[in-house]
Order: sequence, then C-alpha cells, then structure tokens
Amino acid sequence: PKAARRYQQQVEYIYGYLALLGRLSGYMRSDRAGIRSAAATCFDEALTAWAVPGSLAQSRASKQGEAVRKWFLAALGTDMMKATALTHWQPDSVQRHWLAALADRVQTHAAPRRMRKDLYNNHDYWSSWAVMSAALVLDEPDRLQWAVAGYWLAIDQITPDQGGVLLPHEAARGSRAEEYHAFALTPLILMAEAGTRNGLPLYQGKGASLHGLAAQVVHFWRRDGEGVAFKAPQVPIEDYKMAWWPVYAHRFADRLPLPPDAERFGSRFTGGPLTGLWHGNP
Repeated sequence: PKAARRYQQQVEYIYGYLALLGRLSGYMRSDRAGIRSAAATCFDEALTAWAVPGSLAQSRASKQGEAVRKWFLAALGTDMMKATALTHWQPDSVQRHWLAALADRVQTHAAPRRMRKDLYNNHDYWSSWAVMSAALVLDEPDRLQWAVAGYWLAIDQITPDQGGVLLPHEAARGSRAEEYHAFALTPLILMAEAGTRNGLPLYQGKGASLHGLAAQVVHFWRRDGEGVAFKAPQVPIEDYKMAWWPVYAHRFADRLPLPPDAERFGSRFTGGPLTGLWHGNP
C-alpha cells in the first residue's frame, strides 16, 4: 500500500496531463468547426509545453518509469493521430523531435525483451503500439516495421484452450487473468486496425486469431462462463480496459456489436474513447 501510494503520487501529474490531452481530443469530435479548431490550438500549446523540455525522454528510468513512458507514448501518439485525422493540426519540428525521442527510448528498452519469450507480454504489446502510433504520426517506415514485428510476436502467443483462446503470460496472473487479457488486447486491436488502414493486412493470416481473443475477452467482461475458465475467482473487468471494442466493432460490427454507451470504454492509455478516431468507412 505504501509503495502504491508513492507510485500514484509520482504519476499523478503525468496522468493529469494525459487526461487534459484526452479531453481536448474529445472536443475534436465536435460537429462545430470552431470547437474543433479551438481544441486543436489548445492541444498544440499543451504539447509544446512538454515537448520543449523533452519531458519523459530522459535516458535513465526505473522499471516502473519505463512502463509509464510507453503508456504515455501510446496515449500521446493516439491523441496526435486523432488530431491529425479530425482537425488541421500537424506536429511542428519540436513536437516531432520529442515524439521521436520518446519512441527511441521505448524501442531501446523493449528490443531486448523480444529475445525472451518467457518475458514477452502485455507490456511489450503496448510498447509496439506506442511505437507504431509514433511511426504513423512521423511517417517513419522503419519504425513502423519494428512495431509490426512486435505485433506478430504477440499474435503467436494466442493459444487455443478449453474451447476458447488465451494469452499464456496473462493467464498466469491469478485473480486478474481476465482483466489482463482485456488490457493486453487493446494494443493488439489498435495495431491491427492502424496497420490495415495503412496497407498492412494485420487481421489476416495468423492475425485472424485476434477474432477469437476478442470474443473471449467479451465473454470475460460479460462473465457468462463461455470459453476459458480460470481456477482462481476473477475480478470484474472495468470498462476502460475494453477500450479496443469501439475500434473493433466499427470494422466488425456483425461479430461483436457494441453495447449502449460505448463512450465508457475509453482509457487514459488511449487518450479517452476511440469512437472518434476511426471516422469513415474502412
């Protein structure tokens, strides 16, 4: 408890900043051009305030600091993708340099873990998505391919079990196994969707196993007992850990239709709800 309180105190300002960016990106979904424009201007100013000093891009960080950095980059990159898709906003040179520096740090930390299949888990999925989001904002093909390689490593871990599928490392998390499956699925769906929209068929081939994982996670969320059952009693999955669902349902509405009030599925690691990021047809 003491360590948890100290951690919350340390990250409170960081997550508060991400909440601000998420609110601003939410305004970008407005039907009113003036609101979208004002949101983009405020978003740009908020980014510059952190980009100029290179916040969170320092070379040294604790293990927990590295985790926060990749979640930060995932949220930042997703918000930037929202801004470029929904408004006139484009990153300036200082913001681009900051985004690239953060992605470099995340890649440096994540790369050695790819050689350790006994370690490769949801943290690495999030690292891959964080870097992919940065690559798409910066238009950097080499960085994008690095992220795609991480995606396929994750897809290889989806394992049939008990008439459903699971992720072995997340299945080993006791009473939170279902919750961790939901959390791990979000970066995988975001990579598959973003890749597909940029000419990479990540839902195809082995990527089709994502459909089974998505269905299994929805069973977990509904607590209907279908598919995989863990020995330990499971904690309920909080809605924000289902942030992937609106994105998936936009493309595959016939597979897993969204329940009412899809806005509740937004996460601070995805810049809030993702219903506004994927406007238009696939």
